[in-house]
Amino acid sequence: NSSLNQSTTAYKKAAIKQGQTVAIADVVSAGFNTFGQVILMLLCGYLYFQGQIVFGAVMTTIAFSSTVMNGITYLVSEWNLIKSTKELNQKISAMEKPVKITKNQHGDQNIAELKIENLGLHFPNGEKITYPDLEVKKGEKVLLLGDSGTGKSTLFKLILGKLKPTQGKISFVDEQGDLNINSDEIGYVAQDGILFPGSIQDNITMFDPKLNKLAEKAVQWVDLNKDIEKFPARIKTAVDLDQDNLSGGQKQKIILARALVHQTKWLFIDEGTSAIDSEATKKVLKNLLKTDRTIVMIAHNFSNELINAFDRKIVLSNGQAGETDEL
Repeated sequence: NSSLNQSTTAYKKAAIKQGQTVAIADVVSAGFNTFGQVILMLLCGYLYFQGQIVFGAVMTTIAFSSTVMNGITYLVSEWNLIKSTKELNQKISAMEKPVKITKNQHGDQNIAELKIENLGLHFPNGEKITYPDLEVKKGEKVLLLGDSGTGKSTLFKLILGKLKPTQGKISFVDEQGDLNINSDEIGYVAQDGILFPGSIQDNITMFDPKLNKLAEKAVQWVDLNKDIEKFPARIKTAVDLDQDNLSGGQKQKIILARALVHQTKWLFIDEGTSAIDSEATKKVLKNLLKTDRTIVMIAHNFSNELINAFDRKIVLSNGQAGETDEL
């Protein structure tokens, strides 16, 4: 906020200075214009009364001079604007960079396997987390378990490129080898998912009207339809971030629906149902796990019934895989 206020103040001062400079330049130009035309009118009047030119020549000269002088004034004004923004345009040009287009756009659809090899992250305070070699194949439903502090959420951030490992390698591969994947195409439901000012529908579609029909289905997939039926505007209900008109469970359902609507083939869910009651969680998981998407989910306190719904589980202990079982 402090940086924004300083920048805003600097912008205001620059805008005022620019306006002042342009106004002064316009006044000076207009003054010279007026002075020139007055001098020319006096000269024409003198010549007329001396009988050296006719009255029509006086009027023609005045009209011609007015056109020329006004054009010069306009030219000077525009030139001042160009000169006053030259330095700014140069700075903007210097800031411009070519957009790096990731190869294999939508390459998430080609991922056959996720490989984690010798992965580790060292923190500035000396702490470190290391991970065992892991593989997740396309279409698998994997449950990631472990006590707090064992690096589950950190693992997701490393996979998604939000953190850079200090050792090891994370690879998305297909049948021919490593893929260059745009991490933004990988679905991710964070513990503290963000909602935006707008309707529930907007928060699901991320303001893309083409996805409105899918949003209606996603509401049912995540068992949100019963919640929004209580709102008069239903899916068009505004998300009020100040009044906090949604429960924690409803927020999580909206974020899960968002992940489903955008149809990513790989989906990483970090405690995405922690605020949802057990019965609703069963319905949500049932719909999620029956899709052909690859799902890796972090969860705590799941019942054996929910755990057994996954293909296998990986249990982390101090950043190591203490157990990896097929269920």
